[in-house]
Amino acid sequence: MGVPGSILYDIQYNFKENQWSRNISLNSSDHGHHLICARAVDSDFKSSNFSCLRVSTGVSPPYVLKSSLSPTGKINKSFDILNFTAEFTEHVKKPNSSRLITIHSSQTQELIQAISTNYVTYFDNSSTISFPVNMSLFSDGDFYVLFDYGIAVSTEFCNPISQKLNDTLFWKFTVEQMDELPTIEANTTKTISTNSIPLTETSLEQPNQNCSNNKLEIKKEEECNTETLSLVFSIIGLISILFHHFFVSLLIRYLKRKYF
Repeated sequence: MGVPGSILYDIQYNFKENQWSRNISLNSSDHGHHLICARAVDSDFKSSNFSCLRVSTGVSPPYVLKSSLSPTGKINKSFDILNFTAEFTEHVKKPNSSRLITIHSSQTQELIQAISTNYVTYFDNSSTISFPVNMSLFSDGDFYVLFDYGIAVSTEFCNPISQKLNDTLFWKFTVEQMDELPTIEANTTKTISTNSIPLTETSLEQPNQNCSNNKLEIKKEEECNTETLSLVFSIIGLISILFHHFFVSLLIRYLKRKYF
């Protein structure tokens, strides 16, 4: 008696290979799990227990989407820990046994870091995974990421596992030390420094003594000019008075001579 619901086939013995075998074909509509079981029967009709193999058909494994890979291109070396993310074609979960994600140098193929799936984050009802990368292990250069067979398990029917990613050109990135922007700090002493010659606000606001003296001298000169003008006007007034008296006296003399 076979497994319930099974179809019984005779197996054939191959003398050349010294093994028993049977060719089985499945229709395109036979999607899902299939059990293939076998047992041995001797000439006395004593049989062994069934040994079964589960075969899944019509089910595709989850594949990594290249457009989802992050980061790619140039990466700043100043990061300590950087999270890498990848998305699959369907929702995935963590495998039952540990698998590895490895990062290698493109120049030497040297293994730089290996990350176990125990440290990979699998989000609920999501097709995305995330894993931490220690950037302090990397020098400047080009690198690539590889996946072990079965780092992700589909949550769909039959739970197919992801295929091995061994294409060194699939996920690449470059590490380099980028220049930091200059930091401008405010000077709390409010001191302006040019060529090591300090010019403070107070020194700029102090009055110039020479300038004050110049203003004083100008003022004195203005006062002197005013006094000089006053004296000139006084002399002109005195001359006018004298000239008036002289003219009046001449007129009186003329009139006396003419009429008296």
